[in-house]
Amino acid sequence: NETDWASSAVNGAYYKKTYRNINAIENISGGLLVCTDISDHILTGSGAINYIYSDLSTVGCAGPQAIVRHDRFVFSFNKKAVYPIGFTDTNQIRESEKITKFIEKTFANLDPNSIYLTKTLSVLGNGHNEIWFLFKYYNDSINSYIWIYDFNNNAWVKRVEPNINCLTINSTGQIYSGTSSGKFLNEYQGMGFAGTTMASNISFPTMTFGTTTMKKYKKPPVLTLDNNSNNDFYIKYIYDYATSVKEPCVVN
Repeated sequence: NETDWASSAVNGAYYKKTYRNINAIENISGGLLVCTDISDHILTGSGAINYIYSDLSTVGCAGPQAIVRHDRFVFSFNKKAVYPIGFTDTNQIRESEKITKFIEKTFANLDPNSIYLTKTLSVLGNGHNEIWFLFKYYNDSINSYIWIYDFNNNAWVKRVEPNINCLTINSTGQIYSGTSSGKFLNEYQGMGFAGTTMASNISFPTMTFGTTTMKKYKKPPVLTLDNNSNNDFYIKYIYDYATSVKEPCVVN
């Protein structure tokens, strides 16, 4: 029976046929998380004769590096969204809703030829609690796009850098990346990119400041920053979809 574990030679590897391309495997408590391109499965057991292969979800994973373990979660990208799978203190598996609802429209620009090469990185330490997803967009041959999920604030940040090929983090929390032009970079250091200042922007969804029957909010909104960067920029906001105001930002 080809769906059972078997070995074709002495000391050969045991195998189990799944009928789908297996894109990623991640170690979890009590077994393995096995991801195909369209589904997730759990492999449990203590040996080849009693392994159990069970279905988990119809999410899947885009490639071998498009999955990452972060604290008590496993996050995976499946070409359209990012899904977390959580684990309780008793090692029970807890599926969660996708966390990319507000940024998924940008995934339409992903290069279909490089989605399989999507890379992920778990960043913990030095004040960071983040997951990095490195993408290439088909309509931009110069830059790479790193979508960063801020776990503490449940928010996404897009980081644009010229042709990043790889990412890693060392034991002290320093993040390093390598470019197609041969540069080796230390992320979150300095005030620019490889010595060059780069323009950037941050946008927010529409905020409702209230009506006569709703709670009022302070105007204009307050922006706070907690990173050591060169915070020299302007804030532009539109009130009642009519008046565009551009004011310098003062950071204390």
